[in-house]
Amino acid sequence: MFYGEAARVLATGGALCLLYNNRSLYDDPLMAAFETLVEETVDGYDRAYRTWDLLSETRAIDWAAEVKQTRHPWTWRLSPEDFAGLMLSRSKMRPFVDVHGVDRARALILDLAAVHRAVDGLVDVEYSTQVVLVRR
Repeated sequence: MFYGEAARVLATGGALCLLYNNRSLYDDPLMAAFETLVEETVDGYDRAYRTWDLLSETRAIDWAAEVKQTRHPWTWRLSPEDFAGLMLSRSKMRPFVDVHGVDRARALILDLAAVHRAVDGLVDVEYSTQVVLVRR
């Protein structure tokens, strides 16, 4: 439906740009530890829910004349408290809070952050921004 609407409004030669920010869920030690904690405590949770092949999806669009991709890795430096707030703000974390209660859930995340914080007290959360340009 989305790609159909894009086709309707894009002129020939027009472009659709898709940006997808994703945390490094396996290679970033902090995020890997966090995701493991959630997987171990929430039935049915799997970090792979954030994984899909956007490039193949866009290459399969019947009106796509050209598809280009680039990736930009970057790091978000956060205080442990901001990291806990970010993680708890995710809609997928509701079951984690239900299992532990909000105070315990926050404490568990802060404990992970304490293990992974840098000398300056901040934690690094590794991201990759995927940019896909689809030309009609």
